[in-house]
Amino acid sequence: MTAMEPVLEVKSGQKVEICAFTLDEVVHYWPDIANSLAKVSHIWDDCYTLDSLLHGALEQKIQIWSAGDDIQHKIILFTDVLLTPEGNRYMRIFLAVGEGIEEYLPMLDATLDRFAQIQGCTHILIEGRSGWERLLKPIGFKKRHVALTRRVKSTLNS
Repeated sequence: MTAMEPVLEVKSGQKVEICAFTLDEVVHYWPDIANSLAKVSHIWDDCYTLDSLLHGALEQKIQIWSAGDDIQHKIILFTDVLLTPEGNRYMRIFLAVGEGIEEYLPMLDATLDRFAQIQGCTHILIEGRSGWERLLKPIGFKKRHVALTRRVKSTLNS
């Protein structure tokens, strides 16, 4: 993956930053990230474990992004790049935790779009709950499909 410089903006005298964590930052901030994830495990724990997310980041298969100010990381995003059988590259945002996304949305959109361009992606794919549609439609995202899941029914006669 190609690195990117952090995107900075000053709002009301406070620095706002959007950046992808370096490997050292992933290791340093992982206890805080894991704590934030644990608070909303119901949105991710049927697909991932904390270990799988951490190892994906350390193997540079997953990118972990931060949006925040001088004091704290307010939003943490997880992304990866998918290659379709047809050769299309999609930057996928598959997990987001934190508060105040509306405040950071313009900067996040610009930063992630630039990262997707650098990675040679043609599309950005967001997997998440239905509330994202309302928030992201004004910046050009549209619903392409609905994904439904359930556990496999037990075939064992207990």
